[in-house]
Amino acid sequence: MKYKYILFSFFSIGLTAQNLAKVNYIVMPTNGSIEKNETIMKMSVSFNGVDEALKKLEYELLVSNNRSYFHLISSLDFNERATRLARSLAGRKEYYRDNNKNELIEVVDFWGESFNVLADVNKEWELVNETKLINGYKCYKAITERKIWLKKTDNFAKVIAWYCPSIPMNYGPKGFGGLPGLILELQDDKIIYLASKIEIDEKLKINIGEIKGKVITENDYYKIVEKTNENNMNAISK
Repeated sequence: MKYKYILFSFFSIGLTAQNLAKVNYIVMPTNGSIEKNETIMKMSVSFNGVDEALKKLEYELLVSNNRSYFHLISSLDFNERATRLARSLAGRKEYYRDNNKNELIEVVDFWGESFNVLADVNKEWELVNETKLINGYKCYKAITERKIWLKKTDNFAKVIAWYCPSIPMNYGPKGFGGLPGLILELQDDKIIYLASKIEIDEKLKINIGEIKGKVITENDYYKIVEKTNENNMNAISK
């Protein structure tokens, strides 16, 4: 499969805060298939159709004035159940990264209520002396990890990024960034996000909105999640 890259008004010396960018990402399973994953196959829930549904997901990264916004833009599928599972695996959150404030806010929908969650923006990356070409662009490997809040043990997931120094924009999917180049590929647990189209042009019309409403910490948000889940389980058991 070939992926389309469009670059306008690009200067290899660097990009100023005023540069505008729009990047589209497709997703795919890390090991080729979710449905054939040994762990998934042992679960009682059927994941039939998820592999195909993942192919229909598309995400967008917008960059403007030292800020970025990452979100899901497409998820059409006639198999609604498979699409819901695919969205859950690949993610439905919106991510606002503000390098001016050194801040990352995730907008999460939980039981019909929207929460603005202040997440960890300062990832410690291990830069690896390993390269590969992604559609003709030389990319370098970096490794970090993220916390899985609702797990009590083994609650960290490995994240691998492939960033491109020749596109000096320190952003990427799911709010990840801080690397010396745009992240063209991100492997987060079972899902890979791969850049399929890049537009960099001062004439792009990009407006990243402001966060509305109260912002809470990750710790406070997951306390709400745990309490809600506990209340639901108690209601079911009665």
